[in-house]
Amino acid sequence: MTRYFLLIFTLIQGFGGFSQNSPGPRFGMPMQVPLLVTAGYGEIRPDHFHSGIDFSTFGKPQVVTSIDEGYVSRIRVSAVGYGNAIYINHPSGFTSVYAHLSRFSPAMDGYVKSLQEASREFEVDAFPDSMQFTVKRGEIIGYTGNSGSSTAPHLHFEIRDQFFENTLNPLIFGYAERDVTPPNISSIAIIPKKGEGKVNDLNQLISLPLVINKKTKKKGLSTKVKMPVVSGWVGFGFQGGDVIGKAKNLTGIYSIRLLVDSTEVFHAQFDAFSFHETRCVNAYMHYESKLKSGKKIHQCIVPENNMIGIYKAHQERGFYYFNENKQYKIRYVLADQAGNESIFEIKVKGETPTFEPSNTLDVSAEQILVTAGIEQTISIENSFEARFEKESLFESSPVKLKKAGKIGNAQVFEMGSMYTPVNQKISIRLSASQFEESLHKQLIVMRKTGSKSLPLKSQFKDGWIETATGDFGDFWLAVDTLPPLVTHLSVPSKYKVVKKGKKKIKVPIDDLSTPKASGIIRFKISDRLSGVGSVHATLNGEWFLLSPGDDPTIWTYKLPDSLDYGCHIVKVIASDNIGNTRSLELELEKSPEILPVKK
Repeated sequence: MTRYFLLIFTLIQGFGGFSQNSPGPRFGMPMQVPLLVTAGYGEIRPDHFHSGIDFSTFGKPQVVTSIDEGYVSRIRVSAVGYGNAIYINHPSGFTSVYAHLSRFSPAMDGYVKSLQEASREFEVDAFPDSMQFTVKRGEIIGYTGNSGSSTAPHLHFEIRDQFFENTLNPLIFGYAERDVTPPNISSIAIIPKKGEGKVNDLNQLISLPLVINKKTKKKGLSTKVKMPVVSGWVGFGFQGGDVIGKAKNLTGIYSIRLLVDSTEVFHAQFDAFSFHETRCVNAYMHYESKLKSGKKIHQCIVPENNMIGIYKAHQERGFYYFNENKQYKIRYVLADQAGNESIFEIKVKGETPTFEPSNTLDVSAEQILVTAGIEQTISIENSFEARFEKESLFESSPVKLKKAGKIGNAQVFEMGSMYTPVNQKISIRLSASQFEESLHKQLIVMRKTGSKSLPLKSQFKDGWIETATGDFGDFWLAVDTLPPLVTHLSVPSKYKVVKKGKKKIKVPIDDLSTPKASGIIRFKISDRLSGVGSVHATLNGEWFLLSPGDDPTIWTYKLPDSLDYGCHIVKVIASDNIGNTRSLELELEKSPEILPVKK
């Protein structure tokens, strides 16, 4: 890890020596409009850190341009994730990434369509030859959009190093409007170490809001709040974020330091991280608070099994031993990449521990201690088995493992707690012996975590159904004999706006019982168990490409303007990941309008 960051530092210094006082990047701009940052690097997201920065498109499509000369090293098309994305390698040793595009430049669009026609698949992951798509600085490579796992049009932009393909903080290279606003904190968290510390005589997290003192104009604990009492090993955290540019969105913080009196016990800094490290976000934040209350609490605590390089320095993992009956000053020092710094202070009352600290985890009869950082397998007889890798858990944990009733004829196995985060997926397998042999290859593993049940991608091997899980929960086997659902959707030609409560919504005017195709055909394709595996569509026997939209279950195709008048046959065949298949045939009559014919 140290060698990696030394290499990155040398690479950046050699490229232009960017720092907090840098006059600007040597790279060009990815768009031809002012760059307004709406989401920053290292922001907490579900199961990952945000690996780049997002730029506003100001409510309309924008041209996307290469930040420097180079060549297109990768083109990705997907219904999820980055959607339509371009990767460009530059002579400086960096790679720039542009994601959620609506479309590519004409040359790349043609290339992608040829690959889709050859594979007869929508998804593309291509690595062109270095001479196929060379680009100049400022050359148009595509247009902004909302493709993939995106909730609104924007440009997701990244800079990576070509040596390790790890993400770097683009703000290091000067990609932001003038930033004059320092990071902010809305509340603090006090976090006792399990079995070894207490806050207000309890071994549980407490969260307290910060308010502005009318006299000092500084943020701190309310005078109405009794000073927290801490004893033994205790750590700290906070809720807050940084504001970049004019967009008042709280986003990731570049540098976080925590001091107890004059002793620095924690320092984290978001310069770079790898995709292998990104699920470490679940140890960086207080995972249980996020699940229970939605609070994103940044922990100034290093996990026992640390697997990410954002932690630059710490003492005792960020925990401090409070054993004197006196006041302690806790100081948060937060800084953004532009050099703006904010300091927040609170006071706590120390107390000599009156309890016997214990670093031994309590393990009940239904639990098995799984030690973080080692490989370990736990099992129930010859029916359930789970394999933990060295990087599966952030903390050593007692993991519950037991039979927990049945769903139909399927045995349910309860493993672990939903409040224990998982990093590297846990390999699990369930015996298929409880099902007839003819059904073995149609079995999938289901997982219920909290109130949410979902299927896991599974395979049959040597009498077991194998899968991997990134969460604890209840697991059982289900038989998937149902093919995907394929439904033709009408495309109404006119809408009217009506009020629904306080909201205004669009309602189709057309009679949907006899919908008009209007040149575009749409299908809803979904599968509730193993998932849609493939989609194949033909028009009069000739293959055509169905494309998913913002909703990945809705697939569309624009009928060619050159289509002759008369009757035409559209056929869609969808298969799930088990092999169940369903087909739908639709007759279209082209006259002045294209109308589906009722059967």
